[in-house]
Amino acid sequence: MLKKVKLFGFDFIQASGFAEVLEEVNHFRSTLDSDKLPLLITPNVDQVVRMNDYPELAPIKQARFILPDGKPLCWVADLKKKSLNRLSGSDFFQAYMNQKAYEGKRVLFIVPNEEVYHYFTQRSIPVSVQIAPQLPKQNLAEHSKALQLADEVLKHEPFDHLVIGLGFPKQEQLAMLIIKKCQEHRLKPPLIMLLGASFEFYAGLKKRAPIWMQRIGMEWFYRMMSEPSRLVKRYAYSNTIFIYLAVKELFAK
Repeated sequence: MLKKVKLFGFDFIQASGFAEVLEEVNHFRSTLDSDKLPLLITPNVDQVVRMNDYPELAPIKQARFILPDGKPLCWVADLKKKSLNRLSGSDFFQAYMNQKAYEGKRVLFIVPNEEVYHYFTQRSIPVSVQIAPQLPKQNLAEHSKALQLADEVLKHEPFDHLVIGLGFPKQEQLAMLIIKKCQEHRLKPPLIMLLGASFEFYAGLKKRAPIWMQRIGMEWFYRMMSEPSRLVKRYAYSNTIFIYLAVKELFAK
C-alpha cells in the first residue's frame, strides 16, 4: 500500500519514484478503496489554487492516486516535517509508456488535437485514440458534446485505463461526468488518469523546462514565458493565492 501525505486537503502519494505507483495502477481494481474514486490526478500549485473556483470538483480530492506535481508542494511538506517527492504527471506518463503499462489492457487516450492523434495512431501502440471536441470550461456536465463524448466512451467494451489530456478543469469535469454515467448504468469505470499536457510533451509537440529549472521549482516560469498571453495573469493570481494557502497550511493542525 502506498504511503500518503495529507496536504491542502489532498492525500498525496509519498514515493521515491513511479515503480510502486505503476504496480498499483496495474492492479487498481483489487486495491481500490470503496471511498476512493477511480482517478489518478497530478495537482500542481495552479490546480491546488483553482480547485476553489470549481466547488463541483471537490470530490476529485477523493482520487485513488494523487501525485504531487509541483516542487512548492514538496517545500511546504518539508516545512511541516513531512517527506514528499515531486512526481509530475508528464514524468509519470513517460514511465507508463516506457514500461508499456498499457499492454494486455484496453486503453483509450482522449487527446486535445489532431497532431497528438496522428502521433499515436501512426505508431504501433495498442491503444485507442480519440480527439476531444471543443469543450467549455464551465457547465461541461450539461454540454451536448461532453455528454456525447462520455456516451461514446461507454459504448465500447469496458476500458481498463482512460487517459485524458485536456488540461484543468475540462479533464476533471469530463472524468466526473464519465464516472457519474458509469454509476447510472452500473458499469465498472476505468481508471481515469488526468495528465494535462503530457501527451504533447511525450510527442515532442511542446517543450518542457530544462531539468535544472524543474529541480529548483521553476518549471511554471518556463511555461509562463512560453505562453505569456495565456499564463502570465493566471500564474500571477495562482502564486499569490498559493502563498496565502501555504501559510494557512503551515499553521493548520
